[in-house]
Amino acid sequence: MPAPERPSAAPKFFVPGDAVPENAYSELAAGMRTATGIPVITAGRILDADTAEHALRDQGVDFVAMTRALIADPDLPRKLLTGGRPRPCISINEGCIGRLYSGMPMECSINPAIRNAELGDGAAAGTTADGAAAGTTADGGVREHVVVVGGGVAGAEAARRAARRGHRVTLLEEQPRLGGRARTADLRRGRQRWDLYLDWLGAELRDLGVDLRLGAPATPDIVAGLAPDSVVLATGSRPRRSSWHGSDVAVADADDVIVAPPVPHGTGTVTIIDPEGGFTAAEALVGAGWTVRTITDLPYVAAKVDPTQVWFVRRRLKKAGVDLQGQVELIRDSEGWGLLDLESDERQAIAAPDLIVLAGARTARDDLFRTLVEALPHTPVRRVGDTRAPRGLRDAVSEGAAAGNTGRFREGRPESQSGVTLTGGS
Repeated sequence: MPAPERPSAAPKFFVPGDAVPENAYSELAAGMRTATGIPVITAGRILDADTAEHALRDQGVDFVAMTRALIADPDLPRKLLTGGRPRPCISINEGCIGRLYSGMPMECSINPAIRNAELGDGAAAGTTADGAAAGTTADGGVREHVVVVGGGVAGAEAARRAARRGHRVTLLEEQPRLGGRARTADLRRGRQRWDLYLDWLGAELRDLGVDLRLGAPATPDIVAGLAPDSVVLATGSRPRRSSWHGSDVAVADADDVIVAPPVPHGTGTVTIIDPEGGFTAAEALVGAGWTVRTITDLPYVAAKVDPTQVWFVRRRLKKAGVDLQGQVELIRDSEGWGLLDLESDERQAIAAPDLIVLAGARTARDDLFRTLVEALPHTPVRRVGDTRAPRGLRDAVSEGAAAGNTGRFREGRPESQSGVTLTGGS
């Protein structure tokens, strides 16, 4: 795996994202300390106590700033002192500095309390000796049995918050690990901290006494058999079918080629249709020997990536030899294959691709919702994350937190149950 970009190769004056090594600037800061004799403070992906101690003890800096680590978990210093478990920053910049650079209020992709104080962890309910929450919830409400279906970030966060409040929680996840689609993110270089965050969620659930059932598919009968007082449905999304499915060219989903890149066939050319993402898929396919073209109808590839990361994404793809083309559409007509320029309507002829990869186009995986409503007519069923509408990590975490933390299992009824749209959670 190639080494991450060094900061010296990047534009100056930026907040390093996950493409840059951790502890990015301490060596430079120590050099400044030596040259000037003036105490220095350094920042730049100092994300945990060990890294901070290394910078102070071994690299000769005087102070460290752990800005984004404290955004991800403002209680980090107290937790380090008391042996707690801080929520680990994943350094994607999408919620914090990337929003500031775009003129929007700062948030955090994994800590929704930065966006909305009501979505903080709050006080946890007392627990009995065996770890089960006692009597009532943290705010004195009635303790319920909450069944969460799906162990991606939305489901895991909903389960964590509900358990903290004092509810009895059962989580069903069909895969052997928690994380859902977020598990594919750590396959891209620089994003190994995603695993730390997902493992943190799992550790939190176990400590809170959540009945965590992995490798456990959910059916209406199985869920009903658990006798839930409320259900949170977090089953995620699936690739949306396109007009290219059913053609004589192989079509694949970006997630599938990330996990298991296919062996090149024919001329080994692939076109990635990429409205928003697909960067990791492009790198995986290049690594497998494909010649990759990535196209988008946006002004340029990676147009929706935040300003602190877009340079790294495009540089990495170009250095890998990926052909990046914006504001074009893949077409196939009587003249053969081509790219249609969406501004000029000019047509560029191209060779037929051997593989088309679809990135970003997804639809909610909510088949279970209707059947659960029928099987449990008196039990609230709430959809969160991609099950409600496919979006991003920040939305999934926030909606999971709202479902579990605000206790709004009974505040609204699902649309099909009473015609009332659920409040909160978005």
